[in-house]
Amino acid sequence: MFNVEASSAVNNILMFYADKFYNNSGEDCVLNLLDSYDEAIDSLTYNVNCGCKLEDIPGKYRAITFWSHLWLIYLVEENKVYVDLIIDDRQSYGKLFKY
Repeated sequence: MFNVEASSAVNNILMFYADKFYNNSGEDCVLNLLDSYDEAIDSLTYNVNCGCKLEDIPGKYRAITFWSHLWLIYLVEENKVYVDLIIDDRQSYGKLFKY
């Protein structure tokens, strides 16, 4: 079992999308978004290999999708999973990473 820790950036980005979806689609959409996020986090506690590698991010990171176009970017070190970022695959995100 792995301990999962999300960065403050992840929480801020998640709240940005929650606000956006609330304004566009309402409360039910936001609740579904948050449930999907929680399910992805829960899946990482048991199986860190459930994610995949993405071409434009450094090899030490993995990604798991949790909502249409939204991905959690995470790093595994020993028995801990660090979720560092949420990316939207419709945007250019390569510049966010330093190689």
